[in-house]
Amino acid sequence: LVDSEPISAAVTAELLTARGVPLATEDVLARFTGLSAATTKAIIEERFGVRLGEDFDRDKRRRLDAAFDARLRPVPGMPELVGSLAATGRRFCVASSSTPHRIDRSLAVTGLDRHFPPAVRFSATMVRHGKPAPDLFLLAAARLGVEPAACVVVEDSPFGVEAGLAAGMTVVGPWTPSRSSPTEPALRNRHEQPG
Repeated sequence: LVDSEPISAAVTAELLTARGVPLATEDVLARFTGLSAATTKAIIEERFGVRLGEDFDRDKRRRLDAAFDARLRPVPGMPELVGSLAATGRRFCVASSSTPHRIDRSLAVTGLDRHFPPAVRFSATMVRHGKPAPDLFLLAAARLGVEPAACVVVEDSPFGVEAGLAAGMTVVGPWTPSRSSPTEPALRNRHEQPG
């Protein structure tokens, strides 16, 4: 829906570097895109031996809000796609690794919130295991009253694609502006089994 990852990665890299974890924006994008904020934070703390306190979360939220307000846009074609789905009466939702606040902010800033009432906004904070586990997608399907096999997941991260496949759903991995190539070809080799 929105290409928020480059913005989030830049803010995260800046905050981490200030705390002695010198990761570039590209590193954050490559390592953590599609993971929840809590999982990302836990990995960084373990891997780099640092403690990122509540001030890190507060700073990140404040800076992301300002950056989203200034720069966040919908992925080209997504407003039209969502509008056409709404016109046909098909059920659809957001199932994101982001926090509820970030989901709400992203939808409001881009004007997509009118298509996604709160009842169809699902965050990784609502399940025990975020992506690449299937929990979030299975929760969304259950709440919408749809069998997983009848669901189509539109994903832009490797962890999200893995989660959708693990949930038994059809997964579409579109190109987004922050990617140099579509997600799906990059993942195909990870999921193909020999023979």
